[in-house]
Parts: sequence; structure tokens; C-alpha cells
Amino acid sequence: MKIVKNPTEAHLRDLYKWLKDEEIESGEGFFCNWNIIANSVSEDKLYIVELDSRAVALLVKWQFSSCFEIDILTVEPRYRGKGIGRHLATSLIDEAKKVNAEKISIQCMPTSSEAFWKSLGFIEDPDKLCERIRGVPMQDLHLEMRLCANEL
Repeated sequence: MKIVKNPTEAHLRDLYKWLKDEEIESGEGFFCNWNIIANSVSEDKLYIVELDSRAVALLVKWQFSSCFEIDILTVEPRYRGKGIGRHLATSLIDEAKKVNAEKISIQCMPTSSEAFWKSLGFIEDPDKLCERIRGVPMQDLHLEMRLCANEL
């Protein structure tokens, strides 16, 4: 299992195929975000996990000054539950720490991913939690991980 930060056209074809298949088979997944995924390549924002020369997972990240945001993290359905998503997420966390990022944010969609993110140390974004408590309707859950320089 290898993380690739400069995916090839072959990797993109792999991603396109399994994302499309997932949408057709289950009506779920991130194929609806294909343009974001494809455009993130030219902006150096797409990381993939390669297994047996195939792209089996992807992560799209944004960086705004000292803050990272994970836009999408997904694993091909047949490879889920094998630690691939965790490997990809912890790799990004390590990268953020190396560049002294202040925090990493994520919107949990689906919210069923909340347990995964919290197991990595993410907590509910205090600002968004206040909105939810005040009754502001929210379809997704905003989590963040605050990073401190003394943790390095």
C-alpha cells in the first residue's frame, strides 16, 4: 500500500470506474463530486492509495494558510475496513503537523463517518456546535483537530 501525491491518468481511470460503479450499485458515494476530484490533480490536492498498481482510495485536501481541510476521503467499497482510509488520514495529519498547521477541518458526510474521524482525535467544531445547539439546521457534522507546535 503506497500513498501517491501525483496520481497518473491510469489512477484517475481507476477512481472514475469504482466511484461510478458505487453510485450505480448503491446510489451513494462521491461520484457526484467527480469534477472536484479531477480538478484537484492539477492543484496538487489529490492523494491516492495505490494497491496492486490500482487506485483504491482518495483524499482531496485544501490548505488555507495554516489550516488544512479534508474535502473528500473515500475508499473503494471492497477495500473498506482494512485500515486504508486510516492510513491515508494519518498521513495527512502527519503532513499538517510537519508544516505547523493550526488545525484540520472536515465536514462529515455521511455523518456515519463521525466515529472514524473521532477515533483519530477529531472533535466537533465548537462554532458549529453552538449553531446546532441554537437550533440552526445542519445536514452535516463539522469536526476539527487542533494541532499544537509542542506535539511535534
